[in-house]
Amino acid sequence: MESSLLAYREVIKSMIKDGYTDQNISDHLQYECGLTKGFSQTNIRRFFTQNGIGRERVHDSQLEVEVAKAAVETGPTYGRKMMTGYLASKGIRASEGRVGRVLRETNQPYHADRYRRLRNLNPVPYSAEYMGHKLHIDQNEKLVMYGVTHVLAVDGFSSNIVSHSTMPVKNNLTIYQEDYQSAVLRYRMWDQIRVDHRKEFYLTLFMQEKLADYRNNTGRQPYMQTKSTQNHIIERMWPEVAKIGLDRMVQSWNAHRIQGKGIPDQLAHGGCPKRLPADLLPEATDAADCYHQDVGSSLTRVSLFGRNPFATVEHQTAAEQEFARNYADIAELFERAIHNEPAPFQNGIKDLIGIVRRYV
Repeated sequence: MESSLLAYREVIKSMIKDGYTDQNISDHLQYECGLTKGFSQTNIRRFFTQNGIGRERVHDSQLEVEVAKAAVETGPTYGRKMMTGYLASKGIRASEGRVGRVLRETNQPYHADRYRRLRNLNPVPYSAEYMGHKLHIDQNEKLVMYGVTHVLAVDGFSSNIVSHSTMPVKNNLTIYQEDYQSAVLRYRMWDQIRVDHRKEFYLTLFMQEKLADYRNNTGRQPYMQTKSTQNHIIERMWPEVAKIGLDRMVQSWNAHRIQGKGIPDQLAHGGCPKRLPADLLPEATDAADCYHQDVGSSLTRVSLFGRNPFATVEHQTAAEQEFARNYADIAELFERAIHNEPAPFQNGIKDLIGIVRRYV
């Protein structure tokens, strides 16, 4: 028994270090390594004992420190699952039960508030057959009046956030390049794209249809446009809105465990079944030229937000450098704001206005 697993000792140790469960390891040995026996979870645990292999346990006092630090960075909305995911993305691995206990004990008001707002976030039955079946792309414009639009692309099978972008104004070229192109180059080709009926996805849908023959299952429609509320998996994923918050949310989501499904990062590990030659995905400007040639209409190349008040690049650079000296860590403003301390952020805006006025 031991000899059948001994050859995979380093693989098993590496998977344990990366946070894989015994079931994940068993599946990997069976389907990826080709073992026909000796790969059950019971045998794997026996192998751990016989070879002195085990998962490192974070001490309770250290876990309390790490959870407290992470809560400052993520705000009051993260429950045990998302907090466990955020800690895992930083290399700190602990069970959801332990993390949940620390959250309950260290900040009762936040815990009580999360409990009151608890609701079913996924009431609609949903299915995707494999990684690469469906790619959902959607946007959030809650801060559009401040020049902030977020776009997320999520694989339907693994729930992994495969790409995300933040832009001042929604733009076809930016969404294509930062969300669609980057996702396909990294994870390969999806059978179907799911979006709503907005115009900013035209270039993405055009390229998806143009490359339809390179999909794993060409019998499916290359894309579907539905009502925004029917974009199923993605409409519920906007817990934070600033770029810093979005980056942290993506790390947490992709590393957290979804009941009955698994961890998105692990489920998406192998990518989509169908690989696409990189030269078939042109840069955004070239794709827009192709769109204009084939469709006959033009896309907005650059989406502007507001008016640049600076007369010269030198004045703008000087103003930005002065603000950066006064506010070296923008993340601190974000963290204070999400903990109901808006004054530092408000003061930062006032200082920025004053600095700009001196240079224009």
